[in-house]
Amino acid sequence: MTLIVLISILKEKNIMKPTYDGRERQAKLLKYKSELLKKMTKEQVKVCEALKSVSIKHMKEKGFYSHDYFYFIDVYIKKPHKICVEIDGKYHESEQQQSKDRRKDWILRNKKGFKVVRITNDKVSKMTYKEIVEYIFNNAY
Repeated sequence: MTLIVLISILKEKNIMKPTYDGRERQAKLLKYKSELLKKMTKEQVKVCEALKSVSIKHMKEKGFYSHDYFYFIDVYIKKPHKICVEIDGKYHESEQQQSKDRRKDWILRNKKGFKVVRITNDKVSKMTYKEIVEYIFNNAY
């Protein structure tokens, strides 16, 4: 899921900015997360399976607030690693989207204290589970 699409959907569903009714907003976010989980790409599934194969605890479509924006992370590897794995398709090749991805990565690293790694769908599809796990841990910063 790309950031620009996510932001427009969040604005459309009126869940971009905090509201006075936190329960209502939380319900909307949970519903949207369940929609994202149903639409996971085969590459996202493969990354999750690779992590599961070596017993690394992770979450799919983990969400975080930062600066009045809500970001979903494709795969989040839990503490002590705290790694956000973004699996990028063709849409992320545009300069505009890369700029948005850099901003998101900066916020996740500098404001939330996470490590971030991006990997393309093409790379994931050509890698073994072991190679995926090694790539994530060798390239997260």
